[in-house]
Amino acid sequence: MNNSVITRMPWSSKEIRTFFSCYELYQNDFNSYTCHLNRTYSQIKGFFHNWLKQPPEETSQHYQVGKRGGKHLAFRNYQEQNHIIADQLFLLLQQQALI
Repeated sequence: MNNSVITRMPWSSKEIRTFFSCYELYQNDFNSYTCHLNRTYSQIKGFFHNWLKQPPEETSQHYQVGKRGGKHLAFRNYQEQNHIIADQLFLLLQQQALI
């Protein structure tokens, strides 16, 4: 992995907020998963994609906009971000030598 991906796909403030919300909700699962150092890049990346694609009920509520149909819209917007966030999350962790 080279660092050009980071400059090519910078995080927006919305993506950063989304990442930290996810990380707080899933920190225990995340730590237990990443402690297995034999995981391959594709396994870890796949885990993040699935993790961000189907957030739990409390995450969906967190992104509710408070009007009719807003929850669905917020959830869809959340799903659309998952590829960039998963890639960036992996790179961030890799840089910090967590995985």
